[in-house]
Amino acid sequence: MARKLLRSTPTITAGAYSAKDAIGQLMSVDRAARNGKGGVINSITILDKGEIAPDLAIYFFTDEVTAPADNAAQAYSDADLAAYLIGVLKITTEDLTAELGAGNVQAITTLRNLNLGFVLPPNKNKLWYQFGNLGDTPTYIAVDDLTLILDISAE
Repeated sequence: MARKLLRSTPTITAGAYSAKDAIGQLMSVDRAARNGKGGVINSITILDKGEIAPDLAIYFFTDEVTAPADNAAQAYSDADLAAYLIGVLKITTEDLTAELGAGNVQAITTLRNLNLGFVLPPNKNKLWYQFGNLGDTPTYIAVDDLTLILDISAE
């Protein structure tokens, strides 16, 4: 299996979110694996440029699902969850691994040794994900405040 780093930045609301809201739209990460093949999410890193660092969930899917809009209540159909959900990763403020100051205002969180396996449907090479707010009411500063970096081993 080849190892790769894939980056994705959803467009989010520059403003407040309520608890249990979707943060950003459903996003795809191209070339996660060869068509119809599988892989493993080894680790994830989240760059939070606004240094908001709320409690988040990331929902991973093997195919596109009907997802809530940005800043709407987060809910997925039972059928989509049964067919396409890979897993949900929870990131808390306690997972924060670095805060950079002096002009580099951002929070960085890395979760390692995830070993979250997936197999993509035939003729598909994308992973799908969406952030969700688990906690209070974070207020983001810019529409590109969150970036997800996936460390994947894939066929």
